[in-house]
Amino acid sequence: MCRKIALVEPQRPGYGTFAFVQVVVEGRRNDQSFVRAMQALPQVLELHRMSGEWTCLLKVCAPDVPQLKAFVDAAIGRCGGVSRMQITIVLDPLKHRVTGVPARA
Repeated sequence: MCRKIALVEPQRPGYGTFAFVQVVVEGRRNDQSFVRAMQALPQVLELHRMSGEWTCLLKVCAPDVPQLKAFVDAAIGRCGGVSRMQITIVLDPLKHRVTGVPARA
């Protein structure tokens, strides 16, 4: 498989605020529709199904904190079955890998 990608610093296009959003989604049907909805949103950079207390962990971006809150409330909080959320805003990204995992030796 061959594909081309462009590595762009998120701050340059105006998305310099990042957050991790933990979500509890109740019900299998709601879970499936939640995942499809989140996969379609460009502000959702990563989406992970989790074990334990939270159903999913999302990494999201926005231009600033007020727009982050508006996005989370509108796009995530209003999805069917979302019963609880916790938002953690990134203050200082210390390491960020965008090119994949290292090859095994």
